[in-house]
Order: sequence, then structure tokens, then C-alpha cells
Amino acid sequence: MKTINDSITGNLIISVDTSIQGTIKGSVSVGSDCNLILNGTIAKDLIIEENSKAELNGVVSGNVINNGGSLRVYGVIFGDLYKNAGEVYIDSKAVIKGNTF
Repeated sequence: MKTINDSITGNLIISVDTSIQGTIKGSVSVGSDCNLILNGTIAKDLIIEENSKAELNGVVSGNVINNGGSLRVYGVIFGDLYKNAGEVYIDSKAVIKGNTF
């Protein structure tokens, strides 16, 4: 599993299993068949593609869009959560400031 501890400016496409401990100053898209563990911060949107997995322990300042993957939310989403397809689990201690669609 690749680990990102730094601050990255710009959008990021996840193409291998990745753990983000740092800050992404852009949007993150999790590609098909990839896993993301977010313990850090995403400044914009998080997009989960079909057959991917994301565990959100950190903070997403924008929207979270699930297009057919598996999403587990334990952290904070300041934007909206779009459950277009796939599975979504929201822990009782998670915080979603926006709406859930």
C-alpha cells in the first residue's frame, strides 16, 4: 500500500491501494479495484468509482460521490454525500455537514 504523508496541490487519481495521512489540496478520485484509507484531509471532492473501496477517517472539505464502490465514513464530510450507487456505511460518530442524496 502506498502512503502519502505530504501536502499535494492539485487533483489526485488513486490507481494503487493508497493511505493518505497528509493533505490533498484538490479532489481525489479512487479508481476501479483500488482501496483508499483517508486519515488526512482532502480540500475538495472525493469520488469513489465502481468496484473501489474508501475508508474515510479524516476530513473531506468538499462533496463525497459514490459511483458504485464501497464507502465507510468515520470522519467528517463538510459537503454533501451522494450515494449514486454502491454501498455506504456511516458510523454513528461520523459528521456530515451537508445533505445526503
